[in-house]
Amino acid sequence: MSGDPTKVHIWDRIEAYKALIAEPTIPADGATDLAALSWGLLGLMDPEGFEESVSSKSTDVFEYSGNLIRSVSTDFVLQHSFTCLEQNEIVRGVAWPGSTDEVIVVPKHAPFPLALEFYDGTHRERRITKVGAQVTAIAPAKKTRTGVDSVKVTVKILAAANGELFTRQIGTVAE
Repeated sequence: MSGDPTKVHIWDRIEAYKALIAEPTIPADGATDLAALSWGLLGLMDPEGFEESVSSKSTDVFEYSGNLIRSVSTDFVLQHSFTCLEQNEIVRGVAWPGSTDEVIVVPKHAPFPLALEFYDGTHRERRITKVGAQVTAIAPAKKTRTGVDSVKVTVKILAAANGELFTRQIGTVAE
């Protein structure tokens, strides 16, 4: 058999964290728990509610006889969407910044440090934004007798000047 099946992952759990302070501590490795380092867990996530998308603009350059000689890509955008099932102060701070338990205000979304953790058994892959993430859309769930009162958040990942998006860490956690 070719290939390495240990490098194939089925993510049985995904967690998202928002930094609770402006310049959070970045753990030295993927085994360190973020909650102990001023990162707040957004809570339970919808198992079908995490999406990643990439877009960019592409321009083709042709020489005089019509042959393609170059293709230039610009305007790279990495976007994540996830659905938070909990209504807690961290989710409110991401989706509705400035709002409280008593008052909801028009959100003004500023960039914030975001960490994403993907779990496959005891294997954990962590991505921590280099610059931050910025909310571009919120979609509160329909309120019904049978549905969960959730909120879908869409963020764009901001790139550093050198193009870096995330610090990536791989670690093992106890079951």
